[in-house]
Amino acid sequence: MQHKEEIAEVEGKESALQNASAQGLAQQVVAYVESHCMEKLSCALVAREFSYHSNSLNRIIQEELGCSLHEVITRAKINTAIRLLTETDMSIADIAYRTSFYDHAHFAKVFRKATGFSPSDYRQTHRSYAEQETM
Repeated sequence: MQHKEEIAEVEGKESALQNASAQGLAQQVVAYVESHCMEKLSCALVAREFSYHSNSLNRIIQEELGCSLHEVITRAKINTAIRLLTETDMSIADIAYRTSFYDHAHFAKVFRKATGFSPSDYRQTHRSYAEQETM
C-alpha cells in the first residue's frame, strides 16, 4: 500500500512540475513575441525558437493562456501599432510595414477586428483624449 502512495506522490510532483514548466514556457513565449513583434513572426518560427513543433507549442499556449499562439502574435503586433499610432506621427502604411503586416489593407482589417476602430479613427479618437487630458 505504501508503494502505491509513493508512486502517487511522485506522479503528483511530476504533474506540478510540468504545470509550472508549461506556465514558464508560456510566459517566455509571450515575452519573446512582445520583444520581436516588429519582425516577421510566424507560429512555426516561434516554435523553432523554443525547440518545439508548432502544434505542440500552440497546444501549450492554448492551455495556459486560453488563446492560440497566432493570437498572441497578433495581439503583440496590435499593441505595438496602438503605441505607434498614439505616440508617433508615422503614417499608417509605415506602421503596417513596421509591425510586419502583409499590407496596409490587411493591417487595417486585423486592427479593426481587434479594436473596433480603423487605424486612422483610433489615432484620431485617442489622440484627442490624450490632448484633453493634458489641458
